[in-house]
Amino acid sequence: MKLKNYYTLICLFATIFTTNLTAQSYNLTGVFAHEWTLNNGWDMEDSLSFVYNQNGKKTSSTEYYGNYPFTGVWTPYNTTQYSYNNNGDVSVVLYLADNNGTLDTSSKETYTYNGNQQLTNVLTETYNMSWENFLQKFNDYDGNGNLIAEYYKSWDTTNSLWVNNFNKTTFAYDGSNFLIDKTLLNWDNNNSIYKNVSKNIYTNSGSGKPILTLNQIWNGVNAWYDMDKDSSIYDGNNKLIENYHRYRHQGGSDHWGMQYKETYTYTSSGKSSTYLTQPWDTTLLVFTNVDGGLITSTYDNNDNITKAITQPWDTLLGNWGHMQLETKYYYTPTNKNAVQNIANNLKSYPNPFSNTVSIELTENIVNASISIYDISGREVLIQTMSSAEGNKLIINTENLLPGVYLLQFNSGTTSTVEKITKMN
Repeated sequence: MKLKNYYTLICLFATIFTTNLTAQSYNLTGVFAHEWTLNNGWDMEDSLSFVYNQNGKKTSSTEYYGNYPFTGVWTPYNTTQYSYNNNGDVSVVLYLADNNGTLDTSSKETYTYNGNQQLTNVLTETYNMSWENFLQKFNDYDGNGNLIAEYYKSWDTTNSLWVNNFNKTTFAYDGSNFLIDKTLLNWDNNNSIYKNVSKNIYTNSGSGKPILTLNQIWNGVNAWYDMDKDSSIYDGNNKLIENYHRYRHQGGSDHWGMQYKETYTYTSSGKSSTYLTQPWDTTLLVFTNVDGGLITSTYDNNDNITKAITQPWDTLLGNWGHMQLETKYYYTPTNKNAVQNIANNLKSYPNPFSNTVSIELTENIVNASISIYDISGREVLIQTMSSAEGNKLIINTENLLPGVYLLQFNSGTTSTVEKITKMN
């Protein structure tokens, strides 16, 4: 079954924790995405794996790519590691990037917060035998805690000082603290000032949802010009259900023209179910599925998203065609107060092994199943384990070929995965 194949491939590279299946929360431990092409069928795209600490905070994420044709091997090409302060906010993010097959330290971000735990500064440094200043991002807030400015400074290595040479975004709010204006400015080095570039003007509903968003650009001298606008409609739960995008015709015929429509549906619990885009047919004066797109999301019984598929419109068949992009999500149940590493309660030995591998547990079980998968995700061996047999099981592996395998242990309270290797 393909779903199991993808799951085991992702788990090969993820750190898997022993978890309590009765816990109320779940950690996203893997994401897999691939794209459909007419020439090659399913091309391998990306997979992501995530690791969490015992407080449920993400400590690392690793991105992998799989070449076409896929051989069952994912190659890591970047890893991100996260550290947290005593308030549980991200304090340091460390980036490692691929360097001829090795993940080397690339850069890091250091986060600073004010007394209200609002992010005020992000310092980016690059690594070249030592840490070097590169970029800073600053956030300013008003007395109500609203973000009013976001701007950047870069490090001048010649003069060893921070200088303005990036953009700045300002935010304005009404008396209800609803956002009404977002303006982008660029730094002019010649005149040492920020200059207008573009802005969004928001008209909000009584609950603060934007019902009209007007995008304008600066003419470079003294006036703002309308470019496009979005009209948004919400349901009784303040969920966006329709959005109409229009653009401004200028010149000989100055008027607003319809461009496309977006339609949203939700599950009974309020999760996104479908997202539909339909361009405007200027000849028929209707919205059409031709050149449109449909994204459909599905969820498990715990309301975790498990799959999202993107489909284009098939003009020949007159329906939504073959999946263009498929993304799958995998989870591990987690108990934030008691997450234990697999090594604490499950031991497989010897590893590497030859004709037998032994499984030993440090806690009693009622019954469990043990499965072994090859690198392609194919289940090659399955065996059960019960309390009558004690906490140790010896598995005959004579029929397995030499190579790398995944050993998966499942019981009523524990689910773990471990990598094992058979020798020649």
